[in-house]
Amino acid sequence: MATLRIGNLGLRQEPIGRLDDWRKVRRVDWRNIQMGLNEVTVWDCTKQDFAPNPPNSVPVPVVLTSSAVNPLGRIDKSVRDQRYARFVGWSGLGSIKAFGNALANVFSTPTIPFPRAKILSQIDKRYRHVICYERFDRHILLVPDRPNPRGDYLILCLPERVRWWAVTVGICGTERELEHLAEDPFGGLEAPRWITYVFTAAGPYKKLPAPR
Repeated sequence: MATLRIGNLGLRQEPIGRLDDWRKVRRVDWRNIQMGLNEVTVWDCTKQDFAPNPPNSVPVPVVLTSSAVNPLGRIDKSVRDQRYARFVGWSGLGSIKAFGNALANVFSTPTIPFPRAKILSQIDKRYRHVICYERFDRHILLVPDRPNPRGDYLILCLPERVRWWAVTVGICGTERELEHLAEDPFGGLEAPRWITYVFTAAGPYKKLPAPR
């Protein structure tokens, strides 16, 4: 596959499946490899407005990272820093910041429109919502094109698509829970249950005990 040049260092691109510890990396470093929710703004039901006011477009940057999984498959956060230091040393750029800036010159930062109208049409404005997006990336393994006795690697996270979420965290009023019991066509003892929430009255703001 193609090779990236960062300073004096060549980075060979390989399928992420060639990383033996990829399943463990996903499990323990999910936020580091951009698999979490990214907050953009909040719908404030006390003001009936977004706070802060969201931009028209949101940057979704390309991310270069590594992992805290060591060659024995154990978690050691110092391993990530040591890997970065070796890559920076090979590149001759002197610092992680310079290394990152060189990478930024290779990739532009894509942006996505903030779906203001769609969010406003779908949320219940009597609740406080954290508006965030979830990234779905293409992960590419980068290894140095030079002797690599310690098996050092970097992970390139290229955004492919996003999903928007409105996480409900508070209410300007009161509500009650409704528990639903689904019919079990097989007559079992444990039928599926789920909870819905009904707004019952306006009132002062309060935080919900668990985000949903």
